[in-house]
Amino acid sequence: MALRERVVKFVRGGGTRAEAAQCYSLGLRSVYRYLAAAKTDTLAPKTSWGGWRKLDPAKLAAHVRQQPAATLHEIKAVFHVSHNAVWVSLRKLGITLEHIK
Repeated sequence: MALRERVVKFVRGGGTRAEAAQCYSLGLRSVYRYLAAAKTDTLAPKTSWGGWRKLDPAKLAAHVRQQPAATLHEIKAVFHVSHNAVWVSLRKLGITLEHIK
């Protein structure tokens, strides 16, 4: 938060956006974001988006037991995640094609 305030103060004090980026070792886009956030008085960092883990392992295992013939793409549609997330989760659970058959 302090860095964001210093960057905004620097630019409002007459410094350029490029100078602020160089002075504080930031990307120019970050400086623009800080300035835009300061205009709407929301300079504080956003809180967490919530849980990153959408795929509950217990629900996934139950789904695979109920629908053993479901493809990765069918499972991803049910859980609203990528097929890679399903693949990785199944591997972590130790569920392979041999276990399903």
